[in-house]
Amino acid sequence: MSKKAKDASGLRITIDRMFYDETGQIIVSALFGLALALLFRRICKDNCVLYSAPNISDIEGKVFNLENTCYKYKSYPVKCNPLDINKPLEPYDINIAPDNLLSAPSFFERAFAT
Repeated sequence: MSKKAKDASGLRITIDRMFYDETGQIIVSALFGLALALLFRRICKDNCVLYSAPNISDIEGKVFNLENTCYKYKSYPVKCNPLDINKPLEPYDINIAPDNLLSAPSFFERAFAT
């Protein structure tokens, strides 16, 4: 048997182990999962802002010290005036890039640029 035939049968055995052995299936699944995860990136394109606030019942009526000044939180309803200068915030639209976005192309944008 020639060396080339031995290499081919060794390759065949390795492929069989990779796809039909339980450990090989786990490794192949992990590699496919990692490849799939790398294809997708975050929607916010590394310019994410996370908004978090405490529950109103947790802070209502309590005193807070901020920069040597004490504040007491009290919520009250207000009517929205459409002619008001300070308009309420619009819902976030992921299709509109913010003004302060640093536009650096991702790996896939650089790799598959036409």
